Amino acid sequence: MVYMFPLVLCFDNLQDDGLQDSSKIAAFDFDGCLAKTAVNITGPNAWSLMYPVIPDKLQSLYNNGYKLVIFTNESNIERWKNQRQKAVDSKIGRLNQFIEKVKVPIQVFIACGTGKSGKAGTKEADPFRKPKPGMWQLMEKHFNSGITIDMNQSFYVGDAAGRKKDHSDADIKFAEANGLKFHLPEDFFAA
Repeated sequence: MVYMFPLVLCFDNLQDDGLQDSSKIAAFDFDGCLAKTAVNITGPNAWSLMYPVIPDKLQSLYNNGYKLVIFTNESNIERWKNQRQKAVDSKIGRLNQFIEKVKVPIQVFIACGTGKSGKAGTKEADPFRKPKPGMWQLMEKHFNSGITIDMNQSFYVGDAAGRKKDHSDADIKFAEANGLKFHLPEDFFAA
């Protein structure tokens, strides 16, 4: 099912296939963390697994009672004003194919706005776009059946950690803003 909020898409297409809310959350970025993608290529097939161990690692987390959640920024959806539906379909198609490949139920939140939003002449920060905590807070308040999250067992994995080679520090700042332990994908998925 897809839920739409201002500038956020949330979907849990596998709700009937085992997605369980939990006090333990294993959260991930998508692009550059779980999947190799390219900004200039669109379509549901334009991705590959970032690390071959991902399906087994996610299955293990799920078997140990973690709810798996993807939090991803997708500014292309907002930038493609004349082809918005094409951008939405492309991103959701990639995520659906990823979930089918790893064979584990995952809840997904997509921040669709650009870095700044607001009325003409203002530059308010989008509260849902990472590094802002809005997507996590939305999941915690409305999409976890009221279950209190155990922050000692929950964590976030992302590639944007502010290192010299990174495109930003949005992932590590998102983890910090929500009080989550942070892991780099190359460390977390090390064989």
